[in-house]
Formats: sequence, C-alpha cells, structure tokens
Amino acid sequence: MSITTYEEELMKSTGTMTYGKPFPLGETIRIVFLTIFSLLMIFPIFWLVLGSLKSPGEVMDSNVFFPTRPYFENYLTAMSGAPFGLYFRNSFAFAIASVVAQIITGSLAGFGFAKMKFKLSKPLFMLFMCSMMIPSEATIISNYLTISSLHLMDTFFSVVVTSMVSVFSVFLFRQYYMTIDNALMDAARIDGAGDFRIYSSIFAPLSKGVMATVGIIGFINSWNSYLWPLIIVNSSSLRTVQTGLRMLMQSDFGVDWGSVMAAAAVIIMPVVMLFIFLQRYFVQGITKVGLK
Repeated sequence: MSITTYEEELMKSTGTMTYGKPFPLGETIRIVFLTIFSLLMIFPIFWLVLGSLKSPGEVMDSNVFFPTRPYFENYLTAMSGAPFGLYFRNSFAFAIASVVAQIITGSLAGFGFAKMKFKLSKPLFMLFMCSMMIPSEATIISNYLTISSLHLMDTFFSVVVTSMVSVFSVFLFRQYYMTIDNALMDAARIDGAGDFRIYSSIFAPLSKGVMATVGIIGFINSWNSYLWPLIIVNSSSLRTVQTGLRMLMQSDFGVDWGSVMAAAAVIIMPVVMLFIFLQRYFVQGITKVGLK
C-alpha cells in the first residue's frame, strides 16, 4: 500500500475525510448573506476612496465611477487647507484620554455593581442604565453652562470630561464580571485580599477582551465627536480633525469635494486600523458579556 493510499484509509477510519460530503445549505446561505452584507458595509468606504482620487471635473459627474487616473493632488490640497498635523495630535490625545478614563471608571463601576452587594444596587443600576436613553444633545446645554461656570472653557479637560464615563462600558464590564465565579473572590479573601486587590489582581486581568471592546467603541465615539469640541473650544490649538474637515467646506469659491473626500479618507484610517488590529478582542468582548 502506498503512502497516499494509507493516508486516505487512515482519514476514512478516523472520520477526518470530508471531501465529497455535501455542504450544508444553511451554512451556504449564511456565508452568502454575510458576504453581501459585508460588501454593502464596505461600499461607502470604497466609494469615498474612489471619490478622493477623482479630478475636480469628475468628482461631481454621476457618469464617472472610476477615475480616469489617480488625482493625488486632492490629498495635498486637503492637508494644506487646514493644520491637520495639529488636529490629528489633538484628536489622538482626546480619544486616548477618554478611552483610558472609560476603561478605569467602567471596570470599577462594573465590578461594584456585579460583585459588591449593597442596598438598592439593582435599582441604582437600572436607573443608571435608563440614562442611556437620554441623547447627548439633550444635555449639551447644561454641560456647557457647568463648564462655563467652573471657568474651564477652552481647555483640554473641558473636551474630555463629558466622555470620561460611559454607561455602555459600565454595562459591558458588569455583565462580564457576572460570569466570573464568586469562588475566586472567596479564595482571595481567605488569603487576606481586599476588594480593590481582588479587582486589580483577578478581575481586571481577566477582562482584556472587554477592555478592547470599550477601547474601540470609546475611541470611535471620541474621534468622531464634532459638536461638543466645536462649542467648548475657541482656540485653534485645541481643534480636532472633525472641525478641520468642516474648515475645508467653508470656502468662498465653492466646496472642493475631492479634497474633502481625501481628508475624510485620511481621517477614518486610524479607526479602521484600530479595529483591524483589535477585532479579535472586540469579538471576544462582545461574546463574553452574553454568557450569563
């Protein structure tokens, strides 16, 4: 018996030979549906990149889908139309500060709601969750008046203070911590560990997937924030990339949509790259919170 024939017989005997077996219809439908849905989600980004490479005469022509030649001058015009180098640094600083604050406050509050039993803990958590139904636009005036009364206008802290706590991050951490067995806490308490030591040594290291999920969502929300930084900041040194994108659309000679699309394509790249590198942890974090 040849080696190839022996391997085939071994695969048949162990049940590992799968060729020739019909592919399940349900799996085929699922793959086709996810493929179509993924293409629909990617198409706007694809269209944006194509628009950023069109010449000024092609960008508004509905009969031209692909550019005749890549017009990279749009990117040079976009980057010179506003100080995007400064705006990128500001947006990164604001987003990172918001993400770190949301992870710290969300994990601590989630640990408290999940594992520290106190009076009215469940009603307080439900009341806390109800605040998610209040849109941010409804509180923007009160937040503005508060920051103004504290004389914190036009500062780094005034931009990030409203995003330092996220109800959604508290919910994610709380739901994940509920899945961790209390036996770990009991064993740690027998060894003399306090609540904060239990949180920092056991719960926080186990929640890396949830931290990545909170980090991605918090970074996207902070990076895309436009209205709050616009009204709370007056100096150009604290502007963000979203306000810089708006500057390109304020021209006496009309809007150069090619350069606007080029700037938008550059602005979304950090978010896309962040999701690509952390998508495995993002999926794990979303999956784990639904186990209990």
